[in-house]
Amino acid sequence: VSRLREVTVVETVLDILEENGTVYTVYKASESVTLRRYVEESGGRLTWNETSRLFSPAITALSLINSLGVSHLAISPESLRVTYDDNLVITGFHINAIHRAGGLLDLDLPSGCAAIEQYSAKAICGEGSDVYALSACMLFSLTGSLPDEAPRRLRDQRLMISKDILKTVPPFAVTAMANALQIKQAVRTGSFEMFRTE
Repeated sequence: VSRLREVTVVETVLDILEENGTVYTVYKASESVTLRRYVEESGGRLTWNETSRLFSPAITALSLINSLGVSHLAISPESLRVTYDDNLVITGFHINAIHRAGGLLDLDLPSGCAAIEQYSAKAICGEGSDVYALSACMLFSLTGSLPDEAPRRLRDQRLMISKDILKTVPPFAVTAMANALQIKQAVRTGSFEMFRTE
């Protein structure tokens, strides 16, 4: 992530240092708020045009990042931040060995954003997991609510979106988010390039 200084939607790493057996990362300070707070301060939800403008650069950046073999695995309304000039910034990257079941630390997955495979120590997590999480955040931007947690959605995959909101979102966008939020990896949109196309 520290090599991605040219990717403007990724939080800039200034330095990495090790002291007292701990590795510290120094980030460039930026004036921003969490996506959650931004949506709340915008009346509880954003329009499709606002959401599309905000998320499009993130889709491009996450496609590049995943092509380099790096997955985020903790995308949420808290790890996505919005600057005061209304640009999305991706923060809070995690490594596969930590941010999933059976990892080195206790499981602490972002509620409603973690894909089902992150709840298993044996499943493979990666780009499809990030696609799921980013789509959940887009849904949150449009509706003010996240999907239920993935284990709960195994019993009922429906995404509860009011008809009033559905009328304001283009059908292709609804389909793209529904495909990206499929519980089973085999049928879920598996890459950001495919997600962007949809």
